[in-house]
Amino acid sequence: MTCAHGGEWGPDGCGPCAACLAETERLCQQTTLSTAVPKPARRSHVRELREKRSRAKAADPVYRPGKGATAQRRATKARGIVDREQIVKQEVKRLDGYRCRWPDCQVHPMDPGGILEAAHYQAEGMGGDPTLERCTLENLIGICEYHHRRGPVNLHNGLARMRPIDPVRGMRGPVLFEAAVPGEAGKFFEVGVTEPPKGAQ
Repeated sequence: MTCAHGGEWGPDGCGPCAACLAETERLCQQTTLSTAVPKPARRSHVRELREKRSRAKAADPVYRPGKGATAQRRATKARGIVDREQIVKQEVKRLDGYRCRWPDCQVHPMDPGGILEAAHYQAEGMGGDPTLERCTLENLIGICEYHHRRGPVNLHNGLARMRPIDPVRGMRGPVLFEAAVPGEAGKFFEVGVTEPPKGAQ
């Protein structure tokens, strides 16, 4: 009986010939060499990168930390901004007596939309307020969620608006509230004027 190479089967008659065995071994070696990456090559690559970074650090007197440190620093700064903003907003709510400043607001604090929020007179904008220039007592006022951004007529959808009567005191003084006239675009009527409680200082 002959194999694929035309040679006789092994001496015991149950295996491939010597040529078949040599061919199989050669193919196995080629596959291993082409697909496997030797460990010494990987180690030298990592060593090269480390040396390159250390040379760059030595050449540059101002060391620039990696992305992880930068992201951590930004997150810490953002947390600090949010914390300071929350302190100012809590103070605004206290100065407004923990009540909505909308004239004759009938929304109970336990009702949907009754949560008291601090609304901006001059909005933060799409980029937020990283310098906290607009997060001041004069630019914030206590408004319930219903009149701020949840009700059918609210400050966010443009159907209600407010403006301070005293530009120096801002929201800490008397504030005029207006609402849009139904069916007449651009026309507003006066809802009323409110001031902070007298005892809150």
